[in-house]
Amino acid sequence: MGTTASGKSQWALSQCLQHQKKSETCAILNCDSIQVYSGLRIGSALPSPEEMQLAPHFLFSYVPVGDSMTVGLYYRDFFAWIEKNARDFQYLYVVGGTGFYFQALENGLHPIGPVDHSLRKALELEIQKPGVAQSWHRELAQTDAQAAKRIAVQDHYRMVRMREVWLETGKTPSQVAEKFLLEKRPFPYPLHKVGVQVSLSDLQKRVSLRTRQMLKQGLVDEVEDLLGRGLELWEPLQSVGYREVKAFLRQEPVRSQIQKTITDLQSNIVTSTLQLAKKQRTWFSRDLDIRWRDGG
Repeated sequence: MGTTASGKSQWALSQCLQHQKKSETCAILNCDSIQVYSGLRIGSALPSPEEMQLAPHFLFSYVPVGDSMTVGLYYRDFFAWIEKNARDFQYLYVVGGTGFYFQALENGLHPIGPVDHSLRKALELEIQKPGVAQSWHRELAQTDAQAAKRIAVQDHYRMVRMREVWLETGKTPSQVAEKFLLEKRPFPYPLHKVGVQVSLSDLQKRVSLRTRQMLKQGLVDEVEDLLGRGLELWEPLQSVGYREVKAFLRQEPVRSQIQKTITDLQSNIVTSTLQLAKKQRTWFSRDLDIRWRDGG
């Protein structure tokens, strides 16, 4: 695991190649929330076809274009794959930068049913109305003061999720968490957590270089094709890189500025990517069991 552009995919591949030299079987499993989708080859920094031929790769580009993916669905697919295929390999490298996915694999998921997309959409629209978020937060404070301290009124994503869980289960976030802790089971396989990192200056250089390469490879065309298929609201197109290209094509403001040139677009993608990397570093720094190594 590690931040975007830290070199974790390359490190995992190099480990697999070393195993293969010893006649040991090895595979790489994706743990990146964007690389699961088909149709997002360039902007997701998907391993190249040549890299995928060097070692078996799984759970990459398997979600059809236009479909939705959640941590719950990924959790289901991961363990279904493990149950069916793990015996064929001596070593598995689970690689990505999506900390929430890693956390779910290791610790399990809260006992909540599948997402009701119509309910979620209705709640997302409702919370945009003046005063609604504040009203929900006051109700939360009355029923679950501990959760109200953790969830900011401005955090609309978590506020919607909290409301959704309450309406579907009748339980507060703290009650759901308590039930989860009681039913939680340990990860059922031998597990070693390795973090791959580089210095901030090296990361900035890597992100700048990778962004230039993505634009040269046709990132704008990739997004334009998806928009032409009516997928403007498709969830992965809201992620870093894709959302900046969407704004560029629509000439919408990004951080209050219009991206008029490819240079503007490149600069904005780099800035957003480094902001994402900072959030990823913060997430992974909380796990003291990760053994860190240099990705250079």
